[in-house]
Amino acid sequence: MDDNIREALIAVFREELIKKKTIEVDDLGTFKTVHIKQYQKQDPSGDLVLMPPKDYILFTPQNK
Repeated sequence: MDDNIREALIAVFREELIKKKTIEVDDLGTFKTVHIKQYQKQDPSGDLVLMPPKDYILFTPQNK
């Protein structure tokens, strides 16, 4: 694949995922942004730590 085409596809994917849109690619699968809310976690010393919210990308392969 040409580098310019690959870079353009990555840019489009990034823009759509930032907008929280789902991207379906035929014969490959689905890319989706998932948001994790802020939560509290206990560290090994027993103190409560506030974990910041974050987004991550979930890829689900297409069933063949």
